[in-house]
Amino acid sequence: MEAKKDDRVLISDITGRLDDDKRLPPNPPDLEGFLYKLKHKSRPLLGAWNKRWFQIDAERRALVYFRNKSDAARYTDRPDGVIMLEDIMNIESFDNLSFQLETRSRTFHLKADTKIEKSCWTSALEGFLSQKKEYDRWQSVHAAVISTINNPEKFQEGKLESKGWGSCKSSQDCSSDEDDDSEYK
Repeated sequence: MEAKKDDRVLISDITGRLDDDKRLPPNPPDLEGFLYKLKHKSRPLLGAWNKRWFQIDAERRALVYFRNKSDAARYTDRPDGVIMLEDIMNIESFDNLSFQLETRSRTFHLKADTKIEKSCWTSALEGFLSQKKEYDRWQSVHAAVISTINNPEKFQEGKLESKGWGSCKSSQDCSSDEDDDSEYK
């Protein structure tokens, strides 16, 4: 394997795919509109609902909310509340209008005016969460592979040592019909 100028080997050097080292986190959805938010200390679905203007702040990667739309236009740097998109762990629907956002620290109960509005919000946020989970998985695997590739003591004569599964010097060694792997069946 040929090393780069700074002695690093990139995954794209191995796979030949240029995008293997340049993935970016997903872009937040472009959403804004009124939703009803259950007051923080209220009991779910029985307490008082406040109408708030919600919008995605792509720069902060957050769902922010204001008392009304005009406050959002004037005070974009001072929302009444912020829900970091990275902190959303789950989105759960209750009925045709209500859903909740579960974060690491709090659960937000929200309600839309129509089924279509609710569907727009939940679909867009669920899509973003799905893309983010996929990106996070890729990022952790990518970091582990890069760490292994760039750590020369993990290699012995150009082959990766593995624990319990043996190692191959060439593709012929690994694809031999003579191998008896009946213990793994």
